[in-house]
Amino acid sequence: TWYFANDEIWALAPHVFVLPFVAALGISTLALKLGNLLCVIVIAVFVALPLHRVTRSWPYSILVAAGVVAAFSPFQEQVLYSQTAYGWFTAEFALLVYLALRMLDESGPEPPGASGRIFFGASALYVLFVINLAIDSPLRAAVYWALPLVGVTVLFSRSKPGWRVLVAVTIVALLAGTALHDVISGYVLTQAGTTARLLNRVGAWTHSLETVSRGLPMLIGYGNAPAGWVRTLGIARVGVFGLAAVLVLIAPAGNGPGSAECRFFARVSGAMLLVVLGVLMVGTLAVDASAARYLIAPALLCLAAFMAIVWCRLRASAYAIALAVLFVAAFCGGGMLLVAPRAGTLAFDRDCDAPAAICRLKTALEKTGIHHGYATYWRANVTTVASRGAITLCAVRLSPRLEPVRWLVSKACFDTPAEESFFLALEQGEIAKVGRDVLIREAGTPDRILTDAGYEIWIYATARANLDWLKR
Repeated sequence: TWYFANDEIWALAPHVFVLPFVAALGISTLALKLGNLLCVIVIAVFVALPLHRVTRSWPYSILVAAGVVAAFSPFQEQVLYSQTAYGWFTAEFALLVYLALRMLDESGPEPPGASGRIFFGASALYVLFVINLAIDSPLRAAVYWALPLVGVTVLFSRSKPGWRVLVAVTIVALLAGTALHDVISGYVLTQAGTTARLLNRVGAWTHSLETVSRGLPMLIGYGNAPAGWVRTLGIARVGVFGLAAVLVLIAPAGNGPGSAECRFFARVSGAMLLVVLGVLMVGTLAVDASAARYLIAPALLCLAAFMAIVWCRLRASAYAIALAVLFVAAFCGGGMLLVAPRAGTLAFDRDCDAPAAICRLKTALEKTGIHHGYATYWRANVTTVASRGAITLCAVRLSPRLEPVRWLVSKACFDTPAEESFFLALEQGEIAKVGRDVLIREAGTPDRILTDAGYEIWIYATARANLDWLKR
């Protein structure tokens, strides 16, 4: 749902794909779905590129890419946000792997006249994508890409003609993007705390690893699975993930055509998985309960690299394609489980075209007659979309203090409300967790409170409200 091209530094992200549909159709679930569909298609194409570079088989590459993209389907429960956001993140690295392979092998299979143009074109595109990653977050660009890529290239790929160029270009592009990040962030809002503190205290490392481990089952659609074949399928996916994580480090790709490129693809993916997992444990790359989502990109690249190894080892396209078909079928299962209608907070209301909990909030807000207000992050933008823009909700953080969320929200959210009244929509569980007295101290005493569908709608007159917390 996050289609806002605003003060968050995301030079190229999923909202770019949704913007033209919002411009044509307005703020609506249809615009969101079309934008997400376009983004998912581009993701699949980018994932297929390094696979095709290794296998030289488009049918196999497209099948495997479909399986990798299908692994995102469990995240459709969050209104497709994580699917395109983290899917696009994965696609960027898949494209960088492909471009790195082009830069390492300058000659390639193309005619000599085209080789130089392809090399310089790949190099230019590679630089732009690395700079884009660093502008968004220098820490993530270094952890996800620069460190694994440089390490693997120096250790294993020095026989390749372009290895020095690849290492030098990666470091220079990272530094250039970091410098631009520092310049731009002086003028616009960026996500607070991304690079503010690098290391957690040692005593918190074990807790961080436990937090990540608890979220891993949801990564592959295994969490909360009922007994029976669905759970069996989930266990099978766990096994595939585990096997892929080990084999990409060993990289048993053989010595045939494409094997060297396959080993590079596998080792970069495996190194990325280890580095990101290490930083999640000791650093501040993520601090919340769903921290496992930060492993999505390296985990799924490992899956793609694993299937590339399968191709290189079998060398028989019929068997390899049959395995690719099974791979797609196995990972689609998690999506079918999690997007199916079921009871609970994740149930989908087809009339409202949004999760049922969001639809209940939208209905409650419509009764107030007020069109602007605030809610916590996972309820703000999505409710705006569910209401087709009739009600605009801006995201706020309740703890440790009330403040606007400075991430993928409209910059107008930091301005004083233009209407005579505004609301603060809170789930009763959120109030209990933070404390009613604490919230009143931060936001002020509401003029009236409406209770509906498990929510409390705190309504304030703009002229008399305490808005000291609402600042850029």
